[in-house]
Amino acid sequence: MDIETYLNTLDNLAEEYYHYQISPEDFLDQKRKVDNKLHELFLFQKDFFGAKEREAVQIYSFQYSKAFENETLEDREVWIFLSFEIKERRDKLYFELKCAPYTPEQPLFKISPSLWNATLNNDLINLKEVELIGEGAVLGFQNGFSLTDGEMNPNILTWANDTFPSAPKYVRIHPYKVSESIPAQALLEATIIPASPKWWKNLMIFKNNREGSSYILEESTADTQNYWDFRVLKVRRLDVSAQRKNDGTLSMMIEELQKLSDGHWMGRCIHLDTKGAIGEPSAKAVLMHLDLAINMYFDEKIEKRWNQNLASGGKVVDATCRTHLFRIEKVPFNSVLEFARMFFKSSVLLSEWYADQFNLYPEKT
Repeated sequence: MDIETYLNTLDNLAEEYYHYQISPEDFLDQKRKVDNKLHELFLFQKDFFGAKEREAVQIYSFQYSKAFENETLEDREVWIFLSFEIKERRDKLYFELKCAPYTPEQPLFKISPSLWNATLNNDLINLKEVELIGEGAVLGFQNGFSLTDGEMNPNILTWANDTFPSAPKYVRIHPYKVSESIPAQALLEATIIPASPKWWKNLMIFKNNREGSSYILEESTADTQNYWDFRVLKVRRLDVSAQRKNDGTLSMMIEELQKLSDGHWMGRCIHLDTKGAIGEPSAKAVLMHLDLAINMYFDEKIEKRWNQNLASGGKVVDATCRTHLFRIEKVPFNSVLEFARMFFKSSVLLSEWYADQFNLYPEKT
């Protein structure tokens, strides 16, 4: 087996595993019993299996799994590592499908063709066409149902609907995960660039000027919330950037970077625009729109994004794939604070930004 065949085999296994609801090691253990070619995959990986791969496997407590239980410890570690490789590829496929632009051929529009006329920018659906069920956790529409995207707190939908009933709103519905019945519902922190607290109150950013701040989460066991945000939620940084464009529009971008694995990171992103004039109190300004989105960074793009910073100005690397999850228009400028509280994961970084920018200390939902 050569490297190209090895990688293609892993990709094919990942595509098949995408439809399974079992652990990757159990999936591979089952597959190898009916597909003798997978032994070639094992032998190829075994030739390259070293200290780095062994360390990755040993972090994972697989002693409670019965997968590959008749193998020697050394061989079992190789099989477990192969299952990691399959899962990594499956996860990337999952996000690629999650972020896929809408097309009329997708299951969502096959089951509910009328939704196609309610799309916005090929990745959102007008919320007028959707019924919120179970506090927004389930989305109902003509002929079908889906779950609110797992990367977005469903409370965002119900809160936005209740608070801004007349505001135009749009939501992401997974184009491939739909059904005809209701689905089951399923660290020290360091400020590396502090916020400027003065501009927000009266939107004091002049044309072609920018303000920015950035907060990085460092691992610590001294504080429970720090540890949770870093180790469990795997959040690493929060970047904030605001810029007054030449036409007078004030644009703001906030992105929280989350390490899902060594091979793929997520950026939870809030983007907003307002025509609020220089000196206008932020409490009176109205947003043209506010978007919630996810940016996925795979492989070499992870390091590029980490080495770039929204707060420093300039363009950052394009995401491997991205999609909007929610959009709302014509709402108060200060509503971004509540959307950020419900959308971002790290209460530590969010609290630091709030304290830095607004002298506020939000409670995390």
